[in-house]
Amino acid sequence: MARRIYAVLAAALLAAPLAASAQGQAGQEQQEQQEQQKQQQQAEKQEKQRYQQEVAKADQERQKAADQAGKEADAGDVLAQLHEINQIEIQSASKALEKAESPEVKEAAQQLLVDHQQLEQQIMRVAQQENIQFDTEANFTDAAIDRSMKQAQQDMEQLSGKEWEAAWLAGQDDMHRYTVAVLELGQQANIESQAVKDLLEKAQPKVEQHQATAERLLKSEFQVAQEQPTQQGG
Repeated sequence: MARRIYAVLAAALLAAPLAASAQGQAGQEQQEQQEQQKQQQQAEKQEKQRYQQEVAKADQERQKAADQAGKEADAGDVLAQLHEINQIEIQSASKALEKAESPEVKEAAQQLLVDHQQLEQQIMRVAQQENIQFDTEANFTDAAIDRSMKQAQQDMEQLSGKEWEAAWLAGQDDMHRYTVAVLELGQQANIESQAVKDLLEKAQPKVEQHQATAERLLKSEFQVAQEQPTQQGG
């Protein structure tokens, strides 16, 4: 009987240091995980702040370029701008339908594709009815925006999954802010054609909706990225 008691006590004494060691190791691992989560959250916060700063800077550059373009804009200039935007957006939406994984992003891309195809048809119909000539190969007035878009397209070729979706949404947010500026300046410009004015006025709510959707989904992407480390750690 005594031997059994001693054996139990000995096993307990031997197990105690092992348990303490295991507990200490687990605590250290938990601390390291918390530190990694903290660093990741900080990096994501900095990335979000950097994006917001870039958006604000792009807004200023876009407004400056649009103001300059609007001073001498006519119906042909505005329709040429919108035509090129439509070509880019139709191509971009088609790409998103291929590469996006999120159902919400795919749905946004599908709606964007339909709306810009319809806007393009309306532009061509109004241009023909009003006998408005414009260069269908025109480039953006602001060369910096043109270069920025081409660079963004090249950068996105290296991305996939959620990273690609976030980059695409950021681009859509920025592009549709620019498009709204083009539409507003077109309505303020000295354009005689009432059909063109009506087209610009009717197009603006949909473009604003596209921008709001891209911004909302992008914020959702950031929020999910911030919550995931915490959920994994819990």
